[in-house]
Amino acid sequence: MNNPKQIFIIAITAFMTLFAVQNMASVQLKFLFWSFETRRILVIAISFLCGYLLSSLLRQRAAHKKSIAVKEAVKEAVKETGQEPKT
Repeated sequence: MNNPKQIFIIAITAFMTLFAVQNMASVQLKFLFWSFETRRILVIAISFLCGYLLSSLLRQRAAHKKSIAVKEAVKEAVKETGQEPKT
């Protein structure tokens, strides 16, 4: 149990459990013409998941654009120099 990684995982698990227990109250959600009741922890978890997925998609999009720009730069360099890039 002297492993710092194990201690960190146990601490995070304890924190998440405590957070979940403290946020079990029901909340009324209203969106446009829908209205329903659910647990607060579920709303927090879904909001977190949506934010994570959105940021992942935006990060992938940026990486894809960068990849395309690099490929275009390599093609342009090949045209200018007439030499194939070394791999």
